[in-house]
Amino acid sequence: MYFLLATLFLLPSPTITHPLRFEPATVPSWNFIALGPKPGYATILNSCHYPLHVYSKPPQNPLGITSLIPDTNATILPGAIHEEELHPAYSSSDVSFQVSRNPKSATQATEFNYMLTAEGSVTYWMSVMHCTNPINKYDADACPGHEAGLQAVGSDGKQGCDVLRCMPGQICMDTVTYTLSNPSRDVQCQKGAGVAFEACAGLRPFGGYYNQ
Repeated sequence: MYFLLATLFLLPSPTITHPLRFEPATVPSWNFIALGPKPGYATILNSCHYPLHVYSKPPQNPLGITSLIPDTNATILPGAIHEEELHPAYSSSDVSFQVSRNPKSATQATEFNYMLTAEGSVTYWMSVMHCTNPINKYDADACPGHEAGLQAVGSDGKQGCDVLRCMPGQICMDTVTYTLSNPSRDVQCQKGAGVAFEACAGLRPFGGYYNQ
């Protein structure tokens, strides 16, 4: 009996890990598959293993009125896409896609943003300001898609623009905005371009997303 108890105490304790938390040492093995934006459209690809719900914040109209209106067709199933025509900006306002796991409200949302200028060029950027840990603003574990990587790119079908990427398990201050006081860079793409965003970009094992 003493031998059995001694053996049990010598056995190694099991290691419990977060199911979608990736250690930095594994990051170099991730390869994001390129996106193919559709000119004149904004597209969101859901490569996560769970549905995403998109709440679109339109640009302010000339009266200064803005609202958060859930699109009835904006639940994106795993592997599916949501797309809509680019909306022109009023003044310097932008369009914000607030991507949440909540089917009823835009809480804990990752934001994919763009602005279409009067000249037809499009600027895009990504943000997790409204879903990070209140104590640690660079802890984005609760932000949909961030745990497995985010990316955004613009293109007019002939010439591509800079790709914004955030690899799984990383803090990406250059490509994702975590705090208002430290905004990430944005990318301006040429006239006639579209923009594509992807959540959980590191989990897409199949061929690239092509124009439909």
